[in-house]
Amino acid sequence: MTEVAHKKRGKCCGCGCRHCPYNHANVPSTERAARIQQPAWLHKTSIEAEEVDILFWSGGKDSYLALRTLLKEKGEGRRGVVLMTTFDARTRIIAHQEVEIKTVVRQAETLGVSLVGAPLHPGRKYEEQLEQALRVAQKGLVGIPITRVCFGDLHLEHIRSWREQQLTPVVREVCGQSAQLHYPIWHKSYEDLMADLVSSGVKCRISAMPDAAPSEVKGLCVGALFDPALAKQATSIGWDAFGENGEFHSVVEYVDGSRLRAGELPPSEVEADPARANAAKMAFSEMSKKLGGEPDVVQACMRPCPPDALPIMGKVPHVRGAYISAGHNCWGILWAPVSGLAMSELIIDGQSSCVDLRHFRPSRFANAGPRAPQRGRKMGTVPVGEGPSYCPLMNGVFDPDPNSVQAAELLQLRSTMYGINGYGIEAGQFLI
Repeated sequence: MTEVAHKKRGKCCGCGCRHCPYNHANVPSTERAARIQQPAWLHKTSIEAEEVDILFWSGGKDSYLALRTLLKEKGEGRRGVVLMTTFDARTRIIAHQEVEIKTVVRQAETLGVSLVGAPLHPGRKYEEQLEQALRVAQKGLVGIPITRVCFGDLHLEHIRSWREQQLTPVVREVCGQSAQLHYPIWHKSYEDLMADLVSSGVKCRISAMPDAAPSEVKGLCVGALFDPALAKQATSIGWDAFGENGEFHSVVEYVDGSRLRAGELPPSEVEADPARANAAKMAFSEMSKKLGGEPDVVQACMRPCPPDALPIMGKVPHVRGAYISAGHNCWGILWAPVSGLAMSELIIDGQSSCVDLRHFRPSRFANAGPRAPQRGRKMGTVPVGEGPSYCPLMNGVFDPDPNSVQAAELLQLRSTMYGINGYGIEAGQFLI
């Protein structure tokens, strides 16, 4: 149907039609990434700022580092950031990065940053489609001016020159004559950029390589972690350390949004909570006098805790012969007897008989978007640290016959370890 026919209808039909004149207003937000044929908001947050930067976002390391720079310099709420991503209207793939647009939507949701998606159609000028996307963004900002359109370019002069010549007129036509193109990480040293990436704690992986690396170079391939070692490998064969000449492209791994934001302390500067260190010392002192002295070193580390606070146990979807048992928070050692048994049964027998693993299946995170973090309550009266306030391998999931040999063995295990007081374990509860 043409745009004229759509206007006669008087409203968006919700199908994501190519000629929709209503900015896909009735396409469900959860389906927009898969349906829209014209620019539209794929994720929208409340923006309280005096002006806005539009950052062209590929989902890779360069745009991520540009975002970190913008967030650091934005001031006290004066300047906001909106991401804009172009992608192939037919394949839903971001050019060069070879990343699906739905991956970028999850990144934006995790970041808590708004995202405008711009599907590109063959036969139409890029500048015209960009202008349409900027108008959609401007309309959605409701009076907040777009003052800068930003790119994560590093040092390629011909790319910047093309943008200045071809896109500046478009940007100023839509956003006003004072609007400008901005390059937040232009000519920043690779050492500083790599240090910023490492300190963020966020992992980036190679998502695409037009040409394979020489066979003598091991590990420089799609899926490899982009880190100082990989950058060094790239330079050893004459490639740009950041793949700026198109040698490779990357994608930011989907992680908790608080770690994607700028300003997080480097791991070396994170200090342990003294109260929790003291609680651990008290617990150890009750186990043995020899363990009750002052610790040699007190460190803080990241707990392997999935967003829903449940372990990840089961068969890895779409990967033949792959299984995973991880994310047990701070209870991995205590749960090892039963988690090991359950995984052994799954691998050998095809299913677990001692534990219903449906609650922990890895597929619950497959393309499911972000989840609200679940922070477990402190157990008992001693601040032993955060974790689930119950044993998910126990309560309602693992419930053996009280008269069985299996139950007797677990009761013996529980009683053996029950000497660690302060964990809030009630009488009769299996500690596994």
